Amino acid sequence: METKPNIKGLLEKFRQGSTSADELQILYGILKNADKSELDAITDQTWSEVSDTNGEIDSMLLMETTRKRAGIKLKAEEEIPLTRSEKIRSLYIEILKYAAIFLVAFAFAWFFKPAPSISTAQLKPNFYKVKVAYGSKTTIELPDSSVVILNSGSSLSYPDRFEAGSRTVVLNGEAFFEVKKNKHRPFYVKTNDITIRVLGTKFNVKSYPDENTTETTLVSGKVEILRNSDLDQKANTKTVATIVLRPNQKAIFTRETGNTILKEQEKEEIKEKTNIPAQKAIAPPLLVANIADQNKAKTEIDIAWKNNKLILNNDRFKDIIKKLERWYNVQITLQNQQLGDVRFSAKFDGESVTDVLNALKLIEPFHYEINKSNITILKY
Repeated sequence: METKPNIKGLLEKFRQGSTSADELQILYGILKNADKSELDAITDQTWSEVSDTNGEIDSMLLMETTRKRAGIKLKAEEEIPLTRSEKIRSLYIEILKYAAIFLVAFAFAWFFKPAPSISTAQLKPNFYKVKVAYGSKTTIELPDSSVVILNSGSSLSYPDRFEAGSRTVVLNGEAFFEVKKNKHRPFYVKTNDITIRVLGTKFNVKSYPDENTTETTLVSGKVEILRNSDLDQKANTKTVATIVLRPNQKAIFTRETGNTILKEQEKEEIKEKTNIPAQKAIAPPLLVANIADQNKAKTEIDIAWKNNKLILNNDRFKDIIKKLERWYNVQITLQNQQLGDVRFSAKFDGESVTDVLNALKLIEPFHYEINKSNITILKY
């Protein structure tokens, strides 16, 4: 006695992608010649049991996939080669009579069932971290088509897709941002000290961990700046004090530390949190903000680095050393400590590090020695 194939079981295995070629042959033949009442019964049962979902069902594609996986050839294909349009027409004629049945028997229920809940892990984006070596720069296009130019010695972390309500990146170092405008999805740049909120604008952020300041220079549009220490204390960002910048304004945040005098209540609070005796308690670093209005020429100086122009604007030599180390990927040792607070102004466009040092020593005399990538600044 011939065993009757289990249509429902074959359909379920097909849905899971586990059918063999022989089973596909059987399934294809069943659907082509199946009794309508039997398929109706399967449809009713499948509708009540299927929990999966598929938002885009194409019955023609499903049937064509089944046919090819089963190794079934159309009659027209066996006779002569067909053009694309002829093949499509032939396929329609050959399988249209049972494609609808296949859809009703299985795909119809699969399509209309409510979507199952998706776990949080499935929704989490992947994160990238781009690091730029000393002596280099790089340009990054974010998922929303915003563009970031990353300076040497910097890193940027960002997701492969942004959240529905916001766009957030994390910066360590210096970068120039050109943010695509989207009033429904604000753009956030997080640094160690501050968080910058924008809708669409151009601005520069410098926040190197080995420097005592964090700077934001606005080129166009508008930005809001929030201290991270304030955000940590208040869950509601609407109640946090913000600093608003207009074009050609620059915000400089300076970390001030030291043995600040504390009130007795503050000492006790720190002692409870840190178990440090009250008499030894000191205030945490204080982030002091200064807002400066500047002309367009000064703003251009702040962002000149992205065009490979090295501009010194009344900078102290000890700060220039950090800039030269990143710019040229060298290690500079300053033995002439008196030179550290001397200020220099100069502009360089493509010059070598020796060209820069030779130009600076014309302003304030000093000697230097170079051993591969190590430079020592000596007294004159």
